[in-house]
Amino acid sequence: LNLSGATVASLDMTGARVDGELNLGSGNSSAVAWQENSRLILRNTVVEALQDLEESWKGVQLELDGFTYSRLGGLGAEAGRDMASRKAQWFIDWLAKDESFSPQPYQQLASVLRAAGQTTKANAVLYAGRERERGEAQGRKWLGMTMLMVTIGYGLGGRYFRALLWVAGFVLLGFAILSVVPWPADIPQSKDIFWIFACSLDLLLPIVELNKEHSTFVMETLGSAPATAWVKYYFYVHKIVGWVLGSFLIAGLAGLTQK
Repeated sequence: LNLSGATVASLDMTGARVDGELNLGSGNSSAVAWQENSRLILRNTVVEALQDLEESWKGVQLELDGFTYSRLGGLGAEAGRDMASRKAQWFIDWLAKDESFSPQPYQQLASVLRAAGQTTKANAVLYAGRERERGEAQGRKWLGMTMLMVTIGYGLGGRYFRALLWVAGFVLLGFAILSVVPWPADIPQSKDIFWIFACSLDLLLPIVELNKEHSTFVMETLGSAPATAWVKYYFYVHKIVGWVLGSFLIAGLAGLTQK
């Protein structure tokens, strides 16, 4: 279906099937021109390939829910301008032309980009979709998605490293607290900074216990002294944070955050 060079007011392709390519502009022809307030409805439309120019979508509102395609680019693709090589933000802005949010268009585009070897862009598109979904969510769903976003970036690509930043921050906070609180007089100040650092890390790690002395020192020795009893309660929170971060990491690695 070749619309390149045409001037179109609006077009409703709901449920249509194009066994070849949908061509909205190529290296051999100009882009389709959209009139003012035009709409292109691609709801449940199936095409084998999508061929366009970047300006093919200028000034048109889209409906993309259910729109599926197997690849980007057709026979008239511009030499040296592979559609999949466009910046991730271009694809995100293209999806945003559909004012009604649905996760399907983001998942569809991500799968095609991933098949084309553009894994980083695919993750960026999925992340934008999750952020848009979070923006429309309320209550518990919004809270859960916000926690996933700030801790592991929804488990997409290198955003897992956000969890390491949280781990580093709480380990350093625990280290600072243990370094400045007054120790009981009968405890020699012989433990060096490496022991204190390991103590803070040990109390953050879920399940694993590196050294039982760490927990005993904080929860019993410092926790039983009136001047430092509050330290015990802080490290209760410290431990809970470790369990939360660990749970999100496991859920992300298992793919549960993508459902």
